[in-house]
Amino acid sequence: MRLVEYIEKNSFIHKLDARTKIFVSLTLMVLALLFNDPFVLAAVFAVVIILSFLSKINTEFLDKIKILSPIVVMAFLMWTAFYRQSLFASRVEVEEYFNFWFLKIDRLSVTYGVAMMFRVLTLMGAPLLLFMTTSFNDLVLSMVKLGMPYKWAFTVGLILRFVKSIQTEAEAIRDAQVSRGLELTKGSLIRRTINMVPIVKPLMYKSMGMEDQLSISMDTKAFGVHKNRTYYKDLRMKRRDIMIIFLSASLLLASVFLRINSFGVIG
Repeated sequence: MRLVEYIEKNSFIHKLDARTKIFVSLTLMVLALLFNDPFVLAAVFAVVIILSFLSKINTEFLDKIKILSPIVVMAFLMWTAFYRQSLFASRVEVEEYFNFWFLKIDRLSVTYGVAMMFRVLTLMGAPLLLFMTTSFNDLVLSMVKLGMPYKWAFTVGLILRFVKSIQTEAEAIRDAQVSRGLELTKGSLIRRTINMVPIVKPLMYKSMGMEDQLSISMDTKAFGVHKNRTYYKDLRMKRRDIMIIFLSASLLLASVFLRINSFGVIG
């Protein structure tokens, strides 16, 4: 399964201006960084889930979130185990569950671990939803409209498209090697790592070939010669885009005010 890919649907979210979706995505990510209360962060992630339903890609979105679940579990375990050793640790004494040497786990550390779990989910889910509902061309054009130099915007979009191409090639190479008898699921960890070499090696060669073809194509089309570019498609914000940006900005300002007044903070 490809982690980063655009899924075309006829939904309200897909029809929004790409700049609106970028602003909403950044707003959700900032909210996830502002608060550390698990209930507040769970509500923020719930908004991401609701947006995936409105985009009609909830099944595909949740499947991709499942792929990232080991990162979420690791965040929970790491923060639960080492919260008391962190710079953010509260000095409030609460019910203690486990204490051995430098490892101390109590109710507050578990609560913080749950909060970080939802924070990581939001920080991964918001941009993932953006990429799944915004085409490559719209994403590049929106960054140019926001003032980013075209070469930079093209590079960012090209990286996203290149990741998708590499994933496709990796799947094809893996299937070909497995059909030849390569075993990837059995044996020790060291053996399975060694067995990945027949996949990684041709993938590297293929990647370098794709890079070479891309550079030749860009040179033959005189990429970057003209400073002023024209676009076959123009992005124009509609009234709904302006309303959503206004609401997102208002929510962001209100959240900053609440955070200053210690709302949504544990410890």
